[in-house]
Amino acid sequence: MSQTRPQVVRKHTRFRRLIPVRYVHDGQMGAGIMTDLSMNGTRITGDTVVAIGTVLALQMFVPGDTEPAWIEQMKVQWVKGSEFGVTFEGHGAETEQMALSRVVNGLH
Repeated sequence: MSQTRPQVVRKHTRFRRLIPVRYVHDGQMGAGIMTDLSMNGTRITGDTVVAIGTVLALQMFVPGDTEPAWIEQMKVQWVKGSEFGVTFEGHGAETEQMALSRVVNGLH
């Protein structure tokens, strides 16, 4: 007998694109690929281990953009192997909100 998974209703549209990223915490830098991006958070497959609750800075290299976009504060919500999910903690800051909006709008 198969179980059906409950459908998750998302507050923000998610974009399933592969975007190269760097993330930084306490002087340690990791690199990875961001997928499943929304205005609230994203999933990253990275090369550096992170822990739940860690606050990271994120640099996104969006194809076609000349400058990388920075998000100064994102919080790790879950970790599964080399994958982890984050929410954008400090995206209330105007410059970060503009950077995030620019990235998301460029993916439409």
